[in-house]
Amino acid sequence: MTGAFLAIEGIDGSGKTTVAKYIHDFLVDRGIEVVLTQEPTKGPIGDVIRKSLGKLELTPYQRALLFAADRHGHVQNVVMPALEQGKWVVTDRYLYSSLAYQGAEGVDMAFLRFINGFAPDADAVIHLEVPPDIGVSRLKNHDRFEDTEFLRKVKAVFDEILPRNTVSIDAGKPIETVLGKAEEVVLEMLED
Repeated sequence: MTGAFLAIEGIDGSGKTTVAKYIHDFLVDRGIEVVLTQEPTKGPIGDVIRKSLGKLELTPYQRALLFAADRHGHVQNVVMPALEQGKWVVTDRYLYSSLAYQGAEGVDMAFLRFINGFAPDADAVIHLEVPPDIGVSRLKNHDRFEDTEFLRKVKAVFDEILPRNTVSIDAGKPIETVLGKAEEVVLEMLED
């Protein structure tokens, strides 16, 4: 059994964390070794990013560089070692979130792709699509990046940049339906 790299993407409030955890448990129940991870990571740079949201005044380019630095450690220390050991990696957010969020902030897409050039593409991407107003209504605590108007811009960029190996799921449906569709994606990956 070889490993696979699956990224769960979508705007805030789309259910990424729930779906990522479900897929992790689904794979574990089948005896498949899997690493569940997230971006920003829980490493030192990821901590700076989380603490900075809403508190530090960073330019969009500074934020993009922080996310790229955090991703570099994530890829080198978590993703690649797990894949090389034949494990699955399921990540709650990845490169595509940086492209969408920092792109929506006005960072040049060529710059974003350049600073993230080290990051391998995921084998598959699940994109959880939800209208921004529903996503915002699901959030307990909002930061300045979690308002409906900004998330509309993020959603538009996601629609432009997601790779061909993306499966979109309507995350406005009941959670059981969403999880069932995610399970179908994983089962298809297991058959390949």
